[in-house]
Amino acid sequence: GQVNAVRDRKSFRDVVLGLAYRQHLMELAAQAGVPEQPDVRDSIRETWLHNLESLAMEQLRTQVQAEVTPAELYEEYSRDPSLYHEPVQLDLQRVVLADRKTAETVRELALAGEDFTRLVRTYSRNAEDVLLDGRLGVQSVRAYGMNGPALAQLPTGGISEVVTYHQAEYHVYKSLGQIEDRALTFQEAKEQVEEILVRKRVRDLRAETLEAVKKRHNAYIDLRRLEEIELRI
Repeated sequence: GQVNAVRDRKSFRDVVLGLAYRQHLMELAAQAGVPEQPDVRDSIRETWLHNLESLAMEQLRTQVQAEVTPAELYEEYSRDPSLYHEPVQLDLQRVVLADRKTAETVRELALAGEDFTRLVRTYSRNAEDVLLDGRLGVQSVRAYGMNGPALAQLPTGGISEVVTYHQAEYHVYKSLGQIEDRALTFQEAKEQVEEILVRKRVRDLRAETLEAVKKRHNAYIDLRRLEEIELRI
């Protein structure tokens, strides 16, 4: 599987132990006469370097986060407050069906004026939805993924097209209203601002570190390759 980023010292220790164990297995294989596999050995070496870098980056991020001041956060926010906003919030009701034909029938009934709550209670395959009359509560448009923009276009009382959730699940939605998107105040956006500022500073420090290593060791670093590399075991 793909190598996960190291989260803390314990996970880093686990990775090292795993690599050591695999190295031991390779040595046993060599003793048994199994030919050496260069690709596997290269994978071990790259995995070690990858996780060592991950630990270093996590420590660097923690350091940068501790150094950011409230004044710097406000300055970052003030550069472009329009970046920070709460997207439209949707208040929806839905019926969950097991096949498209039934979903189309339910949609036609809803469009014809049938009580949507009664349709939920009669047809929905989702037990929790039935208990709540299909009401999903007010949620960000982002909660609906790729279907969000279309659902946001529904007027209050509007009925959606049949939405294919997966092969054996189909949804029909009714809009109960929405709350328009709005700009966030500095206090509301503070966590987002901090995340953006810390990410910028970590990126800059990483670039400075790589440049210092190049100068110190007269080395060439292929930055494009460094960004693209994907390590798999």
